[in-house]
Amino acid sequence: MDTLSFQQGTTDNKTLIVFLPGMRDRPQAFANHQFVAAVRKRKLDVDMLAAHAHLGYLRQRTLVRRLKQDVIEPAKQRGYRHIWLVGNSLGGLSALLYSRKHPDDIDGVYLLGPFLGSPRIIREIKQAGGLSLWRPGPIAEQQRSRVLWAWLKKYRPHRDKPRIYLGFGNQDRLADSHRLLAAVLPRENVFRAPGKHRWTVWIKLWRRFLDKGIIQ
Repeated sequence: MDTLSFQQGTTDNKTLIVFLPGMRDRPQAFANHQFVAAVRKRKLDVDMLAAHAHLGYLRQRTLVRRLKQDVIEPAKQRGYRHIWLVGNSLGGLSALLYSRKHPDDIDGVYLLGPFLGSPRIIREIKQAGGLSLWRPGPIAEQQRSRVLWAWLKKYRPHRDKPRIYLGFGNQDRLADSHRLLAAVLPRENVFRAPGKHRWTVWIKLWRRFLDKGIIQ
């Protein structure tokens, strides 16, 4: 898996932010849309890289393995003690899939307008009255959306790793799924803003998240 580093020279930083792009985005998008600049402006002691975790890895079901092999394990070997995953749209799904499989690798995830599974599973959970009332039933590992939501149902925000934060636009086309997840997260872990499924919304939510001092 290719990566794009935004590190400037050699640092002693122990925290790494790994950006995971959406379906039609490339790693450079996080620089183009001022995500990298927002971190630097706040003079945070972190390094950043973006992984080209494209749709092909998801289709081939190799994303989690390659992300661990090509990104997370090398980062640990370089001495990073704290790793955050930040994903927009499909990148949010990638962040959750990795976190479910390897929760101890990651300190936290920030999901921006994430794609959270098929419309069918979202509709099913909504009709059940929300995630807490939903009964997933028997699950096969191949049912990725159902597996993911079953894990989120069991997730305990104040005890389990990693910490999950969510940001989304109120008019996002995926907002129904975002509200289902927001309902089971602590209020302080959810960031909302007017707007649709757009980078212009996500950069505002990213700046607000950074200003909370969650990533040190």
